[in-house]
Amino acid sequence: MLNKHAVWCQCATVFHATLALACLSSLQTLTLDIDILWSVYLCLSTFVLFAEAEHGTVLGLLPERWQQAGVVRSNFVTAVLIVWTTPQPSLMIALAMTLFLTILGTVLRTKSVLFKGFCMVYFWSLHSWYIAIVSVLYVAAEYFKIESFAQTLDTSTADNPIKYAYAYKTVGICCEAVLLWSVRCLHRFPHLFRWHPVFMSAITMTIAILYCTVYVAETRVSYNAIIKTHGHEMAASMTAATQCSTCRSCLTALDMESSFSDGF
Repeated sequence: MLNKHAVWCQCATVFHATLALACLSSLQTLTLDIDILWSVYLCLSTFVLFAEAEHGTVLGLLPERWQQAGVVRSNFVTAVLIVWTTPQPSLMIALAMTLFLTILGTVLRTKSVLFKGFCMVYFWSLHSWYIAIVSVLYVAAEYFKIESFAQTLDTSTADNPIKYAYAYKTVGICCEAVLLWSVRCLHRFPHLFRWHPVFMSAITMTIAILYCTVYVAETRVSYNAIIKTHGHEMAASMTAATQCSTCRSCLTALDMESSFSDGF
């Protein structure tokens, strides 16, 4: 799996998807509005996350559109964590605040403001020590992911910076799923953190990793394809990069013989 970084995020998405299914399967009349809302949150987040991780055409939309949707999704998730960790006066106000922070983060085109707000609010109302640790890992993974993608400039698609970037992104996806689940449990009677779905998510992700280890080919990379500028997050594999106009425009060499022949 060390040379299959193109599927790391997809494996982490399985973790996310399992928690979304757990939310869908636990609807009850006592907390129906919260259950439906969080089911929608998790299902939409999972679908956009998967389409973004695929870095290809999904449902007729080009990868550039899904990468843009991924930025909005990331800001949306951070807004959800900020708003729903604190007590809300009403459901409509909470939804309005979530929408406002999502738009703010997208317009500012930076995650630093939302991340700082997330840290302050989340640590101000800590649920438990293990959620505090996950929240620290989440913010750290997101920060180092951004830094690693920035360091890919003037490196090839076969160098380590892009692998580090996708490793941090994978960790961030898993931590994000746990944090969303913890906040969902906070707003659902009897307000207890449910560990069983988290363990099942870890098991399903492990199965996905084992499957990819056996059946998925190594990620196609090239020492000749140099990242000369940044668009959105560079695709992990040359196969995906050649199908994305933004990634293709950021690379210096895309001829078939030199790009695909010089190893992993």
